[in-house]
Amino acid sequence: MQQVQVRRAAPLCYNEGIHILTFMCSSLSGIPAFYTPTGAGTIYSKGGVPIQYKTDGSGKVEVASEPRETCVFDGIEYVMERALKPNVSLVKAAVADTRGNLIFKGTAQNANPDCAMAGKVCLAEAETIVEAGELDPNEVHLSGVFVHKVLLATDNEKPIERLKLGDAEKKGVVKGGRGRIMRRAAKEFKNGMYVNLVSPHTPGEIKVLH
Repeated sequence: MQQVQVRRAAPLCYNEGIHILTFMCSSLSGIPAFYTPTGAGTIYSKGGVPIQYKTDGSGKVEVASEPRETCVFDGIEYVMERALKPNVSLVKAAVADTRGNLIFKGTAQNANPDCAMAGKVCLAEAETIVEAGELDPNEVHLSGVFVHKVLLATDNEKPIERLKLGDAEKKGVVKGGRGRIMRRAAKEFKNGMYVNLVSPHTPGEIKVLH
């Protein structure tokens, strides 16, 4: 019987206030690290964030984060974050050709191209694969030079999409913790503000843009 050695991955602690794509974009741009004010002056930068607890049920911390390197620019403290270089990037495209050129559909264009370019190796799964030359170059979102292997997707069902029908009588009524957050946020609105998600609790005299 062949013995396989499994190496335990090192515990990871990364700044949740920064989109993980930012770490990968720095890597693909050749930037090994960057500075951000997010997390400065907190336990995250000073060290001590619990990463792993003991397995004896005591609730004691076995592994905690180390202090982060910080620097002050123009009187503001920043935390240094190392870029993330994935060994393998897994992306899914709507259409690919045999040379690895990819076309993404909808919001899949947001992160997939950057994830593909950041990885040392990129494996692309596509719902449809066509011959080289069949794709319009103006419609290609990612060049095949970044893709190492193209696989035909066999399961294209999207279970994360759920159809929900709202109750017309309860429209605009949000309860629980989410409702409290929306009511509190609505108090900060001022005339002319741009709001991503308009709250039903917005005061009638306040006019916001969305």
